[in-house]
Amino acid sequence: MTAVYKDNELIPRQIILQYVGIDQDGNLLEIKLGSSKEKIDKYSVTHVALDNVSANAEINYADGTAKNTVKSAEERAAEVKVAEEKAKKEAEEKEAQEKAKKRQKRRLKKNRHSRKLKPQHLRRSHKAVIQVATLEIEKEDGTDQMGSMPLKRKS
Repeated sequence: MTAVYKDNELIPRQIILQYVGIDQDGNLLEIKLGSSKEKIDKYSVTHVALDNVSANAEINYADGTAKNTVKSAEERAAEVKVAEEKAKKEAEEKEAQEKAKKRQKRRLKKNRHSRKLKPQHLRRSHKAVIQVATLEIEKEDGTDQMGSMPLKRKS
């Protein structure tokens, strides 16, 4: 085994393992463990370089210290709570937006099919007064159509 240091670091960055088998007659036997990091030389010696890293710590090779990066149960629970609250708020906002869109669509649909009556003028005839209204109707294709119709008769 060989420790590999960089400059004056106190913790090695790599460990190089070298191993070989020997039979009863003293012949070298190749040993394969199946790792992609294995390299076998011409003497059947297997060499494996292992990086000195940790998923649970930040290693300071220069001063020989390591800082734990694993969160406590309380920290994980707090993160989960924040994430759940954020997801809930986003879902509520999305639901409110969808409801507003539906209300807007209903209003537009209702307005598209409704008739807006606007009194235009009064018309006098022989013994009757007829109030006439202008109709503004929005068609399905978005265009407007104008027309007029009597609203009521007074004698």
